[in-house]
Amino acid sequence: MKIADKIASVVVPHSACKAGCSYCCHTSVAVSELEAQIISEATGIKPRRVEHRQSREEIAQYHRQPCPFLSKGSCSIYDARPMACRLMFNLADSPYYCNTDIEPEDSHVTQLNLQDLEFAYTGTFLSSGFADIRDFFPEGRPRKSGKGR
Repeated sequence: MKIADKIASVVVPHSACKAGCSYCCHTSVAVSELEAQIISEATGIKPRRVEHRQSREEIAQYHRQPCPFLSKGSCSIYDARPMACRLMFNLADSPYYCNTDIEPEDSHVTQLNLQDLEFAYTGTFLSSGFADIRDFFPEGRPRKSGKGR
């Protein structure tokens, strides 16, 4: 996760992502079982045992649903957020296309191509299985707070 944070330190100043914008917190977020454990340690909330979902279609059911850790427009688990969140950047000059009222196929968010890093990460942790963060933590309600972008 350190590499993602180093990338973010360089990219965020050029990104449309700013504190208070939470469009990406209303999209599906695939997390590995290991990431669910990290979130659990940070929040004190035990993750549910879930049936792992491997396809984007299975995880896409959460489009437009707020992340259970979104609190007053900010990420309450920012320091323990999953890799999918750490690597999400809008490089356009506006957050317009991030709006989840726009259908995903019509959204044209200019993003940094980190596909090789994402494949390496996913391949490394694939055996632990993935599901949406909402599957692991349907209620959210963390005990410790973080900070948002």
